[in-house]
Amino acid sequence: MLIVSLHLKPLPGEYLNEEKFENILEFSINEAKKLEECNVDAIIIENFNDKPFGKHAERHTIAFMSVIAHEIRKNVSIPIGINVLRNDPLAAVAIAEASGAKFIRVNILSHAYITPEGFIEGNARKLLLYKKRLKSNVKVFSDVFVKHGKILGYNEDNYKEVVLDIIERCFADAIIVTGKRTGEEVDLNLLKNIKNISTVPVIVGSGINERNIEKYAKFSDGVIVGSYLKRGYEIDSDRVKRLVKIYKKYKKEALI
Repeated sequence: MLIVSLHLKPLPGEYLNEEKFENILEFSINEAKKLEECNVDAIIIENFNDKPFGKHAERHTIAFMSVIAHEIRKNVSIPIGINVLRNDPLAAVAIAEASGAKFIRVNILSHAYITPEGFIEGNARKLLLYKKRLKSNVKVFSDVFVKHGKILGYNEDNYKEVVLDIIERCFADAIIVTGKRTGEEVDLNLLKNIKNISTVPVIVGSGINERNIEKYAKFSDGVIVGSYLKRGYEIDSDRVKRLVKIYKKYKKEALI
């Protein structure tokens, strides 16, 4: 499954914001339509440009993302997901329920990490109880050894313990493997090792491009592609189409 990140422009109230919300909304809808026309399998809506991030979303972020996701859902037929940065899975579930999104990405679901935003602890219990409260069937895709973060007490040699904790104790529906930073390739050996032990789908979450997608497609159930497909804020449709053409040869099953 090929999922493309729709990186929202900086939202009102954020440091880099320069546009009115109406313009951001229109731009986001048009970008989603372009992705559907390019035949991607799903879109994940992400406040990627709200830098510098806080640990949790502010009220205005949740409000604006809910409206954008709802309007995108009305204008495209492919599944959408939500990722609220830096790490706010409860906000993501709320937005997903309000908009009809099918999945969320949680950068830190379990364990504790040192990040540029400070110390962040996973809280699967709080997330799952909140999902139950909302009667939500939204799927949870969890990063492992997430980019821009260092897990305390473990390293990638402990992949088995960390991955099984995420699956067996935190009930993730899928595992996402990334490089160290945005756009950085995944360690192929780590991906293979995780795929061999995982009982849920494994997704490559960074560093995918036209030159390496076939290599990673062989050892994963899906890919998430973001910055490689952008020119500034805009999606490069030609680049998306080329990537889709390569990936579709593998006929991966839908994850959502």
